[in-house]
Amino acid sequence: MKRHLIIIILLVGSAPSAAACGGTISPRPVNCLDQVWAKQQRPDKQFDIRNDRSGDDAISCATLTSPSAFLQALKDIHSQAQGTPSRSLLESVRFPLVFVDKSGVRRVLSEAQLNEKSTLVFNPDVIIFLQNVRLRDMVVINNKGAMFASGAVWLQAPDVGAIPKIATINHQVLEAERRRISRNRDSD
Repeated sequence: MKRHLIIIILLVGSAPSAAACGGTISPRPVNCLDQVWAKQQRPDKQFDIRNDRSGDDAISCATLTSPSAFLQALKDIHSQAQGTPSRSLLESVRFPLVFVDKSGVRRVLSEAQLNEKSTLVFNPDVIIFLQNVRLRDMVVINNKGAMFASGAVWLQAPDVGAIPKIATINHQVLEAERRRISRNRDSD
């Protein structure tokens, strides 16, 4: 028994690092919020400290902006998704915008292309979704941004500390999420 334990310890202790296997290790600042706040005019430090997560889920480390910047982005999006939203939402889009339609066709849209297709991209389902999305629904992916509803909508900060913008609208994923939620409700 002791012999097996020693072998296991030796194997675990001698495991190669990610760097040794050709992988990369992304250095993380000791305090990502400090780095983000240095780029913001008036950071909401209390809110950010309360709402930044820890480890790989830390909003500030994964996205290089603050929870309060995401909250501001969501407030802007909620406001722009009222009335005639498809045009006003253009203010909250990062270009080029990745758009995936319900059949899975992926397009990268410039501002001019999105102007032409704004009612298609920001259809009623997307508008309702954007009116109701909340910070607590957000999942952050290191160096990619933040997603909602399994990737139906992605937000990315254009610069360190900046207000995030909509980077991806995925109708296919949004439709799949709607069906999943509907199935879960029906089974309850």
